[in-house]
Formats: sequence, C-alpha cells, structure tokens
Amino acid sequence: MVKKIVVFVTAFSLAIVVAACGETKQDEPQRSYEDITTSSDELEKLVEESINNPQVEETTENSTQETVDLPEPDGEVIEINEKMYVTWVNEIYINPKSYLGKTIHIEGMYKPILNETENVTYHYVYRNGPGCCGTDGMCGFEIMYKGTMPTENDWIDVVGVLEEIEDGGETFLVLNVSSLTVKTERGSENVTQ
Repeated sequence: MVKKIVVFVTAFSLAIVVAACGETKQDEPQRSYEDITTSSDELEKLVEESINNPQVEETTENSTQETVDLPEPDGEVIEINEKMYVTWVNEIYINPKSYLGKTIHIEGMYKPILNETENVTYHYVYRNGPGCCGTDGMCGFEIMYKGTMPTENDWIDVVGVLEEIEDGGETFLVLNVSSLTVKTERGSENVTQ
C-alpha cells in the first residue's frame, strides 16, 4: 500500500510538472501540452549537451567529498544532474520501455519507507520536486541494493540499471544498484526542471 502511495505521489508530481502548475505572465502566450513535451530529437540534443558539457562543481582544499569509481557500463550511462533532473525522471517514467536495461547515474537524498502492513521497507533516491504547494513532490526512483543502506536523508550517489518489477499484480520501476556512495557534499535538494 505504501509503495502504491509513493508511486501515486511521484506520478502526481510529474503530472503537475507536465501541467505547468503556477501563474503565467499575462503577456506570455498560453502553451498547450503538445508545446511542452520534448521530442526524441530535442531530448537527444539535451542528452548530448549534458554529456559534452557536464556540470562541474568547484572543490576546496577542505572538501571531504568521496570519489566514486563508476563501473564500466555496457552501453550508454544516463547522467541525471541538477539541470535536467525533473525532466529526465519524468521522461523515464513516461517512456519506461525506452530506458529498461539502461544504466542510470543519479544523486539525491536517501529515504526508506516502511510498509507496516507487509513489514517491508522500500528504499528511494530522490530530490524534492514540484508539487501542489511548492517543492513538496518526491522525484526519483526506488532502489534495490544488496549492501548496507545509508542513514535516512544521507546524500547518495547511485549507479544502477533500470528494471521493472512486479509487486501485488502491479509493475514498478526500480534501479538495481551496482554502486552506492554516501557523499558529504550535498547537491540541490529542491529541483524544478
């Protein structure tokens, strides 16, 4: 039941993003849903741009950020960074068949959610995304990891393969994690694009 609620909240948050919730300036023309969807060509350009122009943060001598040794993927790694975080997550949830089996690299906060009825804990990497009242949406992925789970709200760097699992007759997207690192330097907890 909790898993269904989390999926609903994620889907609802994504629907709000697609609906472009919020005020618009009077002099701006209204845009339809067709105007704000991203074509495959546009998304490929965005992916190419994010690969060719990665966001690099400056570090200081006192930085204690851990480094991550990424595994050699079989094929393309989808880098989900702050600049296009919501867009990427939205695209993957809308078109999962295009991304199943792909390696995804994502950072965010860690959140365990206990389903008390079934005594099962689900684990998530997420950031606060657009919702009905600001950044109250949970935007990210459920993760499956065989190692030791971090502490709630730790900032984690995750590399995993997108898979589809069935639970209670419903299918869900999850990242089957091959690498999980807790980082001391946090990225932006709230994302809007």
